[in-house]
Amino acid sequence: MNPEEQKVKKRHDKDFYITPSGCITSFLDNFNIYYNSDILDVGAGNGAIGKLIRQKGKVVLDAIEIRPGEKEILQQTYDNVFIQECVENSGDKFRGTKQSQETI
Repeated sequence: MNPEEQKVKKRHDKDFYITPSGCITSFLDNFNIYYNSDILDVGAGNGAIGKLIRQKGKVVLDAIEIRPGEKEILQQTYDNVFIQECVENSGDKFRGTKQSQETI
C-alpha cells in the first residue's frame, strides 16, 4: 500500500453521517414540497431531515434505514419506517403521484 492509500480511512459497514440542520434548512428553502406529497427519505438516519419536512406541512413521509437501532426514533416522525437495504424497496409503493400542486 502506498502512502496515499494509507491516509484514506476505511468506511465501516452501515456507517452514519449526520446532515447538518443548516444544510437541510437551506435545501428545503429552495425545494417545493407539495401538499399531501409522498416523500421517501432514503438513509433516514436519526430522522433529522424528516423532522424539518414535517414542519413544512401535511405530507406522507416514509423512511428507509439500514440500522435497526433507529426504528423507534424514526417511528415518531415518519408514517412508515422500513429497516432494510434501500434497493429492496424499489416497487410500486414509492411510485405515488402528487395529490395536489399546492405548495406547502
